[in-house]
Amino acid sequence: MGSCTSYDRLKPTQEMSNSVGELIELIKPFGARLEAGDGGLGRQVTWVHSSDLPDVGIWLRGGEVVLNTALHLDGPQAARGLLESLAKGNAAAVVFADDPALKEPARQTIRELGNRLQLPVIYIPVPVKFVDVTQTMSRSIISTQYDALRYWETIHERFIRSALEGRGMKEVVDLLAEIMRREVGLVDSQLRTVTSTVRRAGRDPGSESDGWLPAGLERGRVWKDLVVGSTELRSVPELDAWVQQIRARGDLLGLLVVRGREELGERDRIAIDQAAIALALELLKERELRDLDGRLGFELLADILSGKTRDYDEAQRRAGFLGFDLTGSFQIVVIEESTPARTSAALGPLRRRKQRFLRAIDWAQGPNPFRMMVMARSDALVLLASEVPPSDALRKFADTLITKLEAETPGSRFLGGISATHAGADEIQPAYEEALRAREIGARLRPDDRVTALDDLGVRGLILRLAGKELFRLSHQRLGGLDRTAHGRELRHTVEAYLDNEGSISRTASQLRIHRNTVLQRLQRVKAVTGLDPQKVRDRMSLTILLTAEGLTRSS
Repeated sequence: MGSCTSYDRLKPTQEMSNSVGELIELIKPFGARLEAGDGGLGRQVTWVHSSDLPDVGIWLRGGEVVLNTALHLDGPQAARGLLESLAKGNAAAVVFADDPALKEPARQTIRELGNRLQLPVIYIPVPVKFVDVTQTMSRSIISTQYDALRYWETIHERFIRSALEGRGMKEVVDLLAEIMRREVGLVDSQLRTVTSTVRRAGRDPGSESDGWLPAGLERGRVWKDLVVGSTELRSVPELDAWVQQIRARGDLLGLLVVRGREELGERDRIAIDQAAIALALELLKERELRDLDGRLGFELLADILSGKTRDYDEAQRRAGFLGFDLTGSFQIVVIEESTPARTSAALGPLRRRKQRFLRAIDWAQGPNPFRMMVMARSDALVLLASEVPPSDALRKFADTLITKLEAETPGSRFLGGISATHAGADEIQPAYEEALRAREIGARLRPDDRVTALDDLGVRGLILRLAGKELFRLSHQRLGGLDRTAHGRELRHTVEAYLDNEGSISRTASQLRIHRNTVLQRLQRVKAVTGLDPQKVRDRMSLTILLTAEGLTRSS
């Protein structure tokens, strides 16, 4: 980035208009002197008027310097009425002709009210013509406004050109930082740093977001104020920064953060406003591309899972356009509502439900080391995650996503299942079925866990991956007798608890709250029906396999 010389030349002062103090200096050659109200010398002047009306304030828009002959000020009451009217009209200052006819009682009232109202009162000698004073002030005001317009046009052109030429959000942020000589950052609507200039301050270059947002801010009042509060540029003491919302089409796209508590001048405010417009264009473009990728990914997953697409080479080509290599490793995640009877009422119409799912994904997907393809149905999410690292990153992501979904739909509970690692477009359907079964089995065997991966299920997971139709047929043949036996449900429930407790009679009795002899009696009846003795290690393993296979058949 080049030097700031061009901006410095266009920006001699921060303000877009003249102050009263500056204009007094211009008319001092006419003999002007400040009589009262020096506390208002910093007021900005919008224009100059001449008027002797006693109620002139009702005709003002604010910021005007009013020239008055003082001929009608025949006493303190008239002087008081005029100054109070000027104050109500937000006049910047008043200039009186210093005529001897203006008596001391009126002058005293003018001094007292001018100081109390911080309304600058200026006297000029009687021989001076008002037109000379107004011309001098007007020339300066017009010149300042012209410089401000040139500055606005230059800033506007630089920012908008950067956006239209696709130079990226980083260049916009860098340009604003260059103009303002402050640290500047852009965060998305979930307070994730998009880009920033913190490296210029010598901070850790490996963590650009350090120092921008306090930990846990998203759960506090400040966060709520930032995303749902005023859209105006405002100072946020908790961040030691000024923050401007970036919105488009009614949606919050991000927040522009400018470090420092120092008051901003009008020219800085213009630069921030123009940067926000350019960033809104960039963020909208990025969102449209992301939405397009999302729709194409949705369609691809839907076509494969519905059986509409059987040409897996074509599916791989379609995935390649989205940056996915299905010949590499991937896993499928399925997240479903565990109480569908309540969900339809809680989630609302189909379109709104899908929108909530997608908002939850946007909220949860931070800088994850994997890419995702998403399909949102009315009551479930299906995610294909590629390039998943050998860690529990995918499980943590799914758990975070469930947290957001449950916050979006109070009173509902979501559960997730994760498949084993697969490769190839033809493996998407089997991986999807694995994730479904992992979720269903996890709900029964691991009720305290919201996310169950196939690898968590041990031998059950292995059976799920390897079992064929013959094993399913054998399980039905061996275990079907339990359903035809009196109290068959109790027998099945007892043997499942016995196997889950690794063959411990006492733990099984404690879990089922029955006597240990009752457990032994039921195990003997299971042996009589199935021909397998649960108390023998080999038969216990066989029962585990057959019960798991049967459970998978029932789930299917």
